[in-house]
Parts: sequence; C-alpha cells; structure tokens
Amino acid sequence: MKNWSRNGVVHNVCPFTAGAETSSRAQADSTDAGFTLVELLIVIVIMPLVIGAISLGLFSVFSLQNGVSGRLLDTGSAQVVSSVFLKDVQSAALITEYPTTPQCQSALSPAPAQTQLLGLAWSGGPVPSSSGPLPSSYSTYVSYVYELDGNSYTLLRQSCTGFSTTASSTTVLATNLDVTGTIAPTITCVAATDCSSNNPPTGPGVPPGSGVWIPTTEIQNVTFLVYDLVQTGAGASTTEFQFTLTATPRVVGGSGGGSSSTFPFAPLTLFGSTLTCDANGNAITPVLSTGNSANSSITINVGGGTGNGLLSTGSTCNHSIQLGNNSTLGVSDVASADPSLNAVTGGRSTITQIYSTTVQDPFTNATPPIAPPPVPGGVSACGAPNSNGLSICPSGVYATDPGLGSASTLDFTGGAYWFKAGLNLNGQSAEFSNGVYTFGSTGTTSALSLGGGTITSNGEGVLFYIKSGAVTFNNHSTVNLTGLDSYLGASYFGIAIWDAAAVGQTYPVNISGANSGNSYDGGGFYIPLGGIQAFNNWQITTTFVVSDWANFSNNDGVVIQP
Repeated sequence: MKNWSRNGVVHNVCPFTAGAETSSRAQADSTDAGFTLVELLIVIVIMPLVIGAISLGLFSVFSLQNGVSGRLLDTGSAQVVSSVFLKDVQSAALITEYPTTPQCQSALSPAPAQTQLLGLAWSGGPVPSSSGPLPSSYSTYVSYVYELDGNSYTLLRQSCTGFSTTASSTTVLATNLDVTGTIAPTITCVAATDCSSNNPPTGPGVPPGSGVWIPTTEIQNVTFLVYDLVQTGAGASTTEFQFTLTATPRVVGGSGGGSSSTFPFAPLTLFGSTLTCDANGNAITPVLSTGNSANSSITINVGGGTGNGLLSTGSTCNHSIQLGNNSTLGVSDVASADPSLNAVTGGRSTITQIYSTTVQDPFTNATPPIAPPPVPGGVSACGAPNSNGLSICPSGVYATDPGLGSASTLDFTGGAYWFKAGLNLNGQSAEFSNGVYTFGSTGTTSALSLGGGTITSNGEGVLFYIKSGAVTFNNHSTVNLTGLDSYLGASYFGIAIWDAAAVGQTYPVNISGANSGNSYDGGGFYIPLGGIQAFNNWQITTTFVVSDWANFSNNDGVVIQP
C-alpha cells in the first residue's frame, strides 16, 4: 500500500490483488449452490412416508365422522324415547303388550303396515259401543309401533284422543331400528299376579285385534329394550346401539314411605274381603264411607297438584264406596272389582272408574314379604319420674301398663318393646325413639289408647305392631309418627301402625273426637283384616292406608301424600 498527498490530503492506494478477487468469486459460487445428490435422495425417500402418514390420519378421522354422527343421533333418540316413555307409563291406567295391530291407528291413508309393541290407556268417560276392543272407560290411547320406512324401520309413538282410534299426533322416536333385536316391552307384575296370562286371546267370538289390558295397580314396572343400527362408512349398518328403558306406573311410586320400586300398590287400598252384597248386588256395608251428610274430604296427592292418586278396592259390590252429599273424594281413578263399574255413589266428585279383577296385599306379596316383628326378651319397667314428670323407659317386656304410673311424659328410648297389657295414656305424652313396639297379648282389649295427650316419634322411624286389642285415639289428641322402613334387616316399608288384631268390624283402629285440633301426621296404616274409622274433626295426613275397609266422616280431612 502506498501513500501520496495532494493539496495536503493523504490518499491510501491498495494495489490490485488477484487472490482477493478469486476468494470473492468462490464465496459467490458457494451461496448459489443446490442440494447434493445425497440430500435429494433422502428427501425423495422420506417425504412420501410423511405425506402418507398424514393422509392416513386424516382419512381415519374423516371416516369416523359418520359413525360418531350416527351414535350422537342414536343417543338423542334414546333421550327422546326415555322422556316420553316414562311419562306415558306413569300416566297409564291400563297397559297391554297385545295385539300387534295398533289400537291407535295411523292417520295416513292408505295406512302403512305397522306393528304395535306397547299399548297404553288413560282418561275417563263412556266409550261408544263402536270402539270395539278398546277398554270401556278410556278416551286416550297411545300405541308404540314400528313401520318399514324405505329400507329401514322407524319407531313411532301414536296418540289417539276423544275416543278416536285414529292418531291425532305421531312422533318419530327413533330411526334405523333393528326390529330383530328390539322386542315388545316386558311388563312385570306383582308377585301374585300372573303376567303370563297377558297373551293374545284367540278363538270364536274374540274380535280381531283384541288385547289383554292389565291395570297399572298390578304392574311393578315396564322394561323396553331398543336396538338401533349405527350408520358407518358408506351407509353400512353393522354396529348395534342398545339402550334399555324402565318405568314404573305413578300409582306405584306415589304412596310415599310405603312404596318402592320393589312392589306397587294404590295409596288408598281397601281389600273389601269381609264385605258382602245384597240380592241386588249392592254393598251391605261399604268398603269406604264418608257419612250421609258429612263435610269430609279424602285427597290423594302423589304427584304435582292434588287429587291425582289411585283408590283401589277388591269389593265386587255396587255402591261399595258411599260418599256423603257434601263430601269430596279427590282421586285420579277408582279401580274396583265391580264389573259394572258402579262402585261409587254420592259425593260431589266425578270419579273415573276402572275394572280391576283383584287387589293384592302389597306387603305379604312384597320382596321380601313382611313378617311380624320378634318380641323382645327381658323384663323392663319405666323409671321413677323426675321433677319435671319425665320417666325414662328402656326396651324390653312390660308386664303391666306403663301408662298407669304418675309420670306426665314417658320417654321410650328405642329398640324392641312388648307392652303385654297394652299402653293406655290419658292426658299424658309419650315419646318413641327408633324401634319396634308390640302392643297387647291374649285377652288384651285395649292395645293402645290416647286421650288428650301427644304421641310423637320426633322424626325417628317406629313401627307400632298391634298383637291384640284395639287402637283408640280420642279428644284433643295429637299423634306424630314416622313410619319404619326397616329394622334389624327386616323390611317394614314405612308402616307406622300395623294392626294385626283387627278382624272385620272387631277392634278396628278407632280415631274419634268431638272438637277441632285432633290430628294424625305420619307413616302408613296397615290393617289387612280390619278397618280404620275416624269421626268428628280429625285431620289425618299419612303416606298410605292399606286396610280391609275405611270410614272417614263428619268433618274429617284425610290427605294421603308422600
């Protein structure tokens, strides 16, 4: 490098260098270079593998779309069927699996070929004679049917109203039904009712399409097994979608502490086994009476609103239910063994009556069947009353009546008790803790009585088992008992008072008073061979009454509810 100057300014001069030019050209050549042969071969081999894997994944995802969509549709169908099926079974008064020809026909003309899986009936009123094989006192019918729709089957719900046999509405419940897997819903009856008799009747005089209708009072549950074919791929139907529906009639589940899914019964069940009819077929003694001019009311509330439960009676007599002119019977239906459907007379209520051949004892036919509680061992007695008049009474056998002492309040601490001479309270109060209490023995006439006092279980479950003698609640009495569901492995289904001593009209449960303010609130009454009678201003709220007969009169108010 050389330096030179002009006018005092120094200039640097770099002579031309051949090596530097060569280096610059080499760098330019290297930045413009492409892939090597090895790199190109690697790309050619790997790229198809990557693209193939991505394509396979996308194909798998897209191929699942139809299957997932099909299953979502089937799940939606299951929810639709479940919602309407449950309500229909709960509402029904009669149910049948036959005939296969729908009772509620399609409104289309010409009518498509349909097969009925289930028929249901409810609502009341006289049916025109032209209605054929339909039940004789119902205006609403629902048929669950399937029909061939193109190349697949569709499950439909058809509803007929106003005594018509032509559907006023049709709802599609499920499509692509597998009719080879789907079967008619299974009706399960109580233990003593033979559901196998629910077969298609045949023979001379049987009209086509006739079916056997079973009252829901005899039905434990209805189970419906549905198979759908899930759409996959290119429309192939190879995968089964299965769902099972189970529903229990509302008359079963509505009786509160005394009912369960194990067995059904009407909230007010009256056997009528000890009652007889006169020469004209009328009841000599009614199975239910409210007095000739009583301001009494009986209401069954087992769902939303009031007056929507079933009264069931086994009496075959006409006028077996005799209502006073000013009394009210708030029930949805009366199921009776009276073939003329003329069981109810009097009263201010219009009652739908349905025919039911028999009334089963829900407790002896329960699973497991009910059994009397065992009597305890060991002699016991109440302690001396304290300064407040409270006497503590431990469990055991009481040879003498503890109500004869000077205590103002008796506290039974729970467990198993047997009052061999009964328990008679007059102005005293008694508190009962969780347990079973047996009253009376051979020769006892008064098993349990209360006059002007209070009996309470303080919300704890108790069973009062009447072995011998009568039960009497008199003036100014308050009784509050929670029924006992189970005790030491035995089932008692919410019964509070089980009177096994009452037979016919002898030693009934007798509730009477001359003044207002008398009340019973609590668990159910079970009096299989006798009756319950209540007179004069008693307010009774209970979960159920199951007895041979009942008499509620003279301003009594009876409410049966959960």
